[in-house]
Amino acid sequence: MEVQQGALMSVQDLVHELATECGPASAEAYLGRCEVVSDIWDAITQIIEVQAHRISSSGFEITLVPSVGDKPPAVAASIAWGVGNGDQSPTPTKTTSGTTAVMTTSDLTEARRQLDRWGANLIKSSADVLNKWVEVLDSTYDSGIVDVSNSGQLFQLKAKYQNLKEEIDKRAPTFRDTYNKGYDFVNGHADFKEAQQLKEILDKLNDYWIRVTNVIIERHNILQDASHKYGEFRGKVI
Repeated sequence: MEVQQGALMSVQDLVHELATECGPASAEAYLGRCEVVSDIWDAITQIIEVQAHRISSSGFEITLVPSVGDKPPAVAASIAWGVGNGDQSPTPTKTTSGTTAVMTTSDLTEARRQLDRWGANLIKSSADVLNKWVEVLDSTYDSGIVDVSNSGQLFQLKAKYQNLKEEIDKRAPTFRDTYNKGYDFVNGHADFKEAQQLKEILDKLNDYWIRVTNVIIERHNILQDASHKYGEFRGKVI
């Protein structure tokens, strides 16, 4: 849960960065999705906390009673799930707000499934935001062959691609974190119906990221080398 909560906070940060870079309209849908996820996250967390409190309060009571004859000791168990002594009905529990919540193992199973679903959606949202950022990056670099006719243009292009590379370096840890967490989720939920869809999203994002960033880094390196050689040439001439 802590990992998924961290992922939620990471997505929210990315969305706010997207709003700053591309305008509020570009991030409005993602902000709405984050709010929905936050609300559901709080609800599920409250359910689990109620059940955890119930377990810690009731605990497991095991009594070993010697029996007559050669029979082994009888074991009487009172289990926190409300199952024991033939009683199959869940026990109502008072929450901190005073309302009554009836919890069963199926409730916890469904809560876990809900966490898995929203965990997948968090990773998808993070991938969507990163994909949007790569789209913006894709539109900033020059396509085709760029003619450089003077030193001023050379240094201007060098500065541009230096800034783009720094942006890539800044965003790369978030990309790797999202990609790795996404594939950890996919590998750990082979029977989860959203896992295959998430895998396709991550693969497309990875291909797009590599294609765009490789072009920018390659041009950055070429301009760095050209600038260095120009400096050497200028030093020899002067």
